[in-house]
Amino acid sequence: MPVVTVKHTFILNRVKGRNMLFIWADAEVADGENIYARDLGLKTIYDAEVHSNDANINASGTVIRPGSYDNYITVYGSDVSGTVAVAAGSFSAIVKAIGI
Repeated sequence: MPVVTVKHTFILNRVKGRNMLFIWADAEVADGENIYARDLGLKTIYDAEVHSNDANINASGTVIRPGSYDNYITVYGSDVSGTVAVAAGSFSAIVKAIGI
């Protein structure tokens, strides 16, 4: 289960025809874990970015069912410190999401 701490919340006026929230959060996640909209204080996520705080870990995230109620981001991380990239264990990440 990921540990998510929301750091900043910004109101975006008239994005995609409605007011939206931009959320900036820190998360302690593992490869393949899901961060749900409710973990970020949102009803739904439209778009998201995931960045690792560790230079040796490449992190990314995919929004599953964008715009659907209580959807989620699947987080992927790979450790590239060796000669072969392997799945990262638990790592610290920055999550930026737009939703309502």
